[in-house]
Amino acid sequence: MVIEDNEDEQLRSVALQNAQSILHARRRAEEALRKQSEWLRVTLASIGDAVISTDAEGRVTFMNGVAEALTGWSQAESLGRALPEVFHIINERSRQPVDSPVETVLRGGKVIGLANHTALIAKDGAEVPIDDSAAPIRDDEGRVVGVVLVFHDITDRKQAEEQLRASEEFNRSVLESSPDCVKVLDLEGRLMAMNVSGLSLMEIDDFAPFYGLDWGVFWPEESRPLVEQAVAEACAGGTGRFHGFCPTTKGTPKWWDVIVTPVRDSDGRVTRLVSTSRDVTERERLLAQEQHAREVAEAASRAKDEFLATVSHELRTPLNAMLGWARLLSSGRLDDEMAARGLKSIEQNAKAQAQLIEDLLDVSRIISGKFRLKARTLEVAPIIEAAIDSVRPTADAKGVRLEALLDPDAGPVSGDAGRLQQVAWNLLSNAVKFTPKGGRVQVRLVRINSHIELEVSDTGQGIAREFLPYVFDRFRQADGSTT
Repeated sequence: MVIEDNEDEQLRSVALQNAQSILHARRRAEEALRKQSEWLRVTLASIGDAVISTDAEGRVTFMNGVAEALTGWSQAESLGRALPEVFHIINERSRQPVDSPVETVLRGGKVIGLANHTALIAKDGAEVPIDDSAAPIRDDEGRVVGVVLVFHDITDRKQAEEQLRASEEFNRSVLESSPDCVKVLDLEGRLMAMNVSGLSLMEIDDFAPFYGLDWGVFWPEESRPLVEQAVAEACAGGTGRFHGFCPTTKGTPKWWDVIVTPVRDSDGRVTRLVSTSRDVTERERLLAQEQHAREVAEAASRAKDEFLATVSHELRTPLNAMLGWARLLSSGRLDDEMAARGLKSIEQNAKAQAQLIEDLLDVSRIISGKFRLKARTLEVAPIIEAAIDSVRPTADAKGVRLEALLDPDAGPVSGDAGRLQQVAWNLLSNAVKFTPKGGRVQVRLVRINSHIELEVSDTGQGIAREFLPYVFDRFRQADGSTT
């Protein structure tokens, strides 16, 4: 019996020790679980996202502080409530309720995310745009026993996106409102985009075939180094500038002032380029026109100076002859024959000078618009004969033969006799002047239908082809000599 009592005592001692071990193990497990739960609670409370967990029925079992702040519900208020009551979400655009993510996860057992444009309606009615995801909570056997929902306020992101969208829209509107040809290029100088004005200026009907092409192919071979240099300067962070000729896609010639600038990202790196080309074709045309007008004016000024020098000489020549004969006559040393010759020379030179002065006055009248013709019915042949007779002495003295082929049936015409004779005399005197000794000057007068034609030809050197456009310009002479 003593033995049995000892065995019972030993069994009770072992049982007590086992019970104590189990109790200590349970306490340790409970403490570890408590610590783990506390760690999880502190962790979930400290993260920046809102966290809500539910049981398998979709009732709230936990909310961290961020979730409390966003929903307006405290954890104490929300425990045991159905998630849609605490987590009330709608579509921002349609304003319709969004299906509870918990139900979707409980049915499918998969992680899901909310659709775009989701807003959370807080307890006080405040609306907050959110982004979220939901995942199943499983037990040791893999069964879904709840759902954890993680979400966060994306107000700042939405504002940043809106600011970016507004900025891009503003830049796009600026791009499209520019009257210049504005192009977006990549860092290799390839075309990425072009504004409406650019398409019009370059006469491009469809941009698609040009997308991705090297911008330099638009330019003539001699201008491509300028394009490459401007692109390189912009890629390096500077500004490329040049002025060049580039026809449109349909061949219309155009001149451009071009600026190429870099576009940087938020880190300051150059990510693309913007090229702005201003059509300055009209400016180039005006500059060329101005330069041409200046050259014409300078040429006219030189011609006028030459003309005045010639006129000055032509005025002095008969004057010197008259003064010379006047001195000889006043000396009393001339015989009758020489005196008569001197008087005749004075008369001829006086007439020549009077004619020259009259010609100058005619030029002045023409310039001022005061030149008038005295038209009447007249016979042309006698007028031409008179002009021939007036230059015959000069022609004979020079050894130039005059030939007159005047149609006697030219008939009467309406005209100014004095001016007609003046024209004929000018043509004949010039012909005699520039015809060498032994040469011939021919005058031909014929009727052609309702008008007559006067033609003066000679065997002189003729007029240089390059001077022909200026034959009728004021103060212009092919030969500025004073002989």
